[in-house]
Amino acid sequence: MPSVATATTLTSQLTTWATLDPHGAAVAFLDFDTAANGSQISLTWLELDRRVAAVAVSLSTQVSRGEPVAVLVDQSLDYVVAFLAVLRAGAVAVPLVEPDSLARTSSGKIARSTCRARYLAE
Repeated sequence: MPSVATATTLTSQLTTWATLDPHGAAVAFLDFDTAANGSQISLTWLELDRRVAAVAVSLSTQVSRGEPVAVLVDQSLDYVVAFLAVLRAGAVAVPLVEPDSLARTSSGKIARSTCRARYLAE
């Protein structure tokens, strides 16, 4: 039986939790676009692990280990999946903000100059 204490990376921790508590709540998000008071959307550990694995497989065919990958996704469960998938693919996640505010920051200039564009569709 895997142990959380022996998992050495964030993504190996995810896989361990998916094995130990597959139906437990891993992450929840309040979506205010679908309901004025927010509609809760959640993923179990197993659902999260499977989604991360699927995106990571696709991404790993497009990037090299240690390569910076820009993550520009709306704040949602998809953002969590994308960020973890980049890590699982062995790349370095570079979280970005909305394009309007990105253009005004020096970190945005650095990210644009070092990250190649990728598009992943589920």
